[in-house]
Amino acid sequence: LDAAQSRLSFHLKKLKEAGVVSDRRDGRWVYYSLVPEALEEMRAFLGEVKLRARQPAPALTGGDGACCG
Repeated sequence: LDAAQSRLSFHLKKLKEAGVVSDRRDGRWVYYSLVPEALEEMRAFLGEVKLRARQPAPALTGGDGACCG
């Protein structure tokens, strides 16, 4: 990857805190793995977002001058 080690470490730490990756230490090396359950949860969430995005937005209601007036 073309990124600074400190930047990668920062983002991997955030992903670990969020439960998206797990880590395993071996001496001075740290190996990261994706957490399958977290990926499935994200897939389900994004699928729901996709379904909702395809639905028409509800009409805004209000009296005269409720919008833009």
